[in-house]
Amino acid sequence: ALIPATTDAFSIVMVSDSPAAVGDVILAEDFSQFCWGADEISQSAGYWVTEDEPKWDTQVASSYSNHDAKSFAGTRGKYKGACWHAQKAANKVDGFRLSNWAQGEYARVYLGPGYVFLSTEDYCAHIITSELNSIPEGQTAKLKVTLHAAGAVEGGEAVVAVQHGISYNAITASTTTNKSKLDLTSNKATITYEGGLTTLSEFEVTLSGVEKGDRIAFGPTTYTAKSNSNMMILSDITVQIIELE
Repeated sequence: ALIPATTDAFSIVMVSDSPAAVGDVILAEDFSQFCWGADEISQSAGYWVTEDEPKWDTQVASSYSNHDAKSFAGTRGKYKGACWHAQKAANKVDGFRLSNWAQGEYARVYLGPGYVFLSTEDYCAHIITSELNSIPEGQTAKLKVTLHAAGAVEGGEAVVAVQHGISYNAITASTTTNKSKLDLTSNKATITYEGGLTTLSEFEVTLSGVEKGDRIAFGPTTYTAKSNSNMMILSDITVQIIELE
């Protein structure tokens, strides 16, 4: 879906190892700055998605080297394999920020014009933030997490869950599936979608007891459901410390 942008003035905040204070935003990511139209991002982060590498010529390079949504909305066929590669090169000055993120058990995270698309009718997928290393050592944080997101089914739910002490394969892993198991029950919040996939809404949740190095997972509330209720999009995410203990 091609949806209206909601974050024209979005300020990126990359994760840091420097201790943060109450009120600090410790992570803010806008997915509209990444490649659009790529296949599963675990395979396309620096790799060709298609088995046969697409021919790279001037016309293809030009098509994939800008952030104009119109140039991606109608893209089909073999050239989508070149999409991530070109956008990665175009954003090189800013670094490859998404490489520190991870996926859950299944590699079913895709990139659309302005968002990441999670899951299919047969697989549940989650996207997992970088390690939140700016939470001061020995303290726990209460976080405010703000999301612009949408779900395929009105009234469907998504989970925002703290991940503690679990290792993941990075999004840049070349494997087709990531068998990391997530904790979707211990420390979580849920949101309920208000419309379909073309209706982004703003959600705000709080998560307590978050420690240095923890991550936050976003996606379906379960691994097992197989329906279009799994499918959702995430446009951006902002994580702010509101309390420290």
